[in-house]
Amino acid sequence: MTFIFLPILRIQGKEQDRLDFHLVQLFFVCLPSLAVYLVAQYARDEMKKMDAELEKRQIEEAKKMKEKEGKYSTLIHS
Repeated sequence: MTFIFLPILRIQGKEQDRLDFHLVQLFFVCLPSLAVYLVAQYARDEMKKMDAELEKRQIEEAKKMKEKEGKYSTLIHS
């Protein structure tokens, strides 16, 4: 098992007030989960943008189809 030596942070310059190394380990343990969470949030935002763009395109296409149908119906009836 490989251990990474990190200097223990001092608070107010006293050895008694050092930050416990277990807190540093906890921080590093939580990093991968945090990274996955942030990537998922970014992907969710991108998916919402893509869905809104797709819906906008579908509405525009439906309007174009209605216009074409209107033109064809006037040609048939005249």
